[in-house]
Amino acid sequence: MTTRKDSRQSTVSGEDEIRAEQKRKAETFRNLHIRGNPIVLFNAWDAGSAKAVAEGGAKAIATSSWSVAAANGFVDGERIPVDLAINNLRRVASAVEVPVTVDLESGYGDAPNAVGMIVRMAIEVCAAGCNLEDSFPANGELRKPCDQVDRIACARQVADEANTRFFINARTDVFFQRSAEHHDNTMLEEAIVNLKAGVAEPAADRWSPQITIGMPVLIPEDYVSDLSVRLSLYRRLADLDTEEEIENFGAELRDRFGVLPDEVRYLFKVAAIKGYCRRANVEKVDAGPKGAVITFRDNSFAQPDRLVYFIKQHGQAAKVRPDMKVVFLQDWETPEERLMGTTEILRQLANLAENKKAA
Repeated sequence: MTTRKDSRQSTVSGEDEIRAEQKRKAETFRNLHIRGNPIVLFNAWDAGSAKAVAEGGAKAIATSSWSVAAANGFVDGERIPVDLAINNLRRVASAVEVPVTVDLESGYGDAPNAVGMIVRMAIEVCAAGCNLEDSFPANGELRKPCDQVDRIACARQVADEANTRFFINARTDVFFQRSAEHHDNTMLEEAIVNLKAGVAEPAADRWSPQITIGMPVLIPEDYVSDLSVRLSLYRRLADLDTEEEIENFGAELRDRFGVLPDEVRYLFKVAAIKGYCRRANVEKVDAGPKGAVITFRDNSFAQPDRLVYFIKQHGQAAKVRPDMKVVFLQDWETPEERLMGTTEILRQLANLAENKKAA
């Protein structure tokens, strides 16, 4: 008789295999991008067409939003339901050995968090990369470059948190604004400006800390099976700031779906760490078994004298590198220790920044 625990262990093993395959394919796809030797991608719309393209010798495959929508009875422009689009992507990616990059159109949402959530879903089903447009699907008008920068930044952060080199193709639709006979150098310059904006920093009031812990942080499909529900849960979590809010949200999930899997518990802990990071002006945390590296936004901390004293209190276990990043040396053998230790460091830094006692 198969117990629930045995089933859960089997599912986790399968998820680990998918993550490993996704990382491998993402790395392969990235390495196919060689300056002076552009990669040519053929579009597929389902598992059958993907197999045909792969058997023809393609090194990678792309999906086309128009053809995927049409094959399923919808018009283009994010009219196809997101769960249907993601499930179709799952079938395409699992049908071939080569990397698959997905056309996510405009990210299925205006807010950066919405874009981040759909990218997370694409990574979960083994996509190696995606296409993100800078136009509104309803009317084709261009978004403000600053808004698109934030959306791309959130997509990049989600991929980094998943510890994958997921490839993001930031597309600008400048040339769709006029017919071909009216294309000119002015439009070319606008396109270049918009594309270069994609490497700029997020807006000052909308920045989001980047946390790398080296462990899965997600809501598994076998815990919440409905994709639209998972997306809504991710969005709600992204809006929470305090540990109390996050704990209450966790209690709600336990009531609705049962005991929280490790991946969800880790996700909530990372959300709490992000809250401390914003308070301490920490833009990046890289944590591993041997400790954590802290990067401050604009190399700025609200209470520099107290920070220096705090570092000195740690003796040999903390130091400031020449690049102004702060290193905390620890021995965290388990993921739980890593999360608890990182949380405590950021909690103390947040208290220091707000002139509170960091005990």
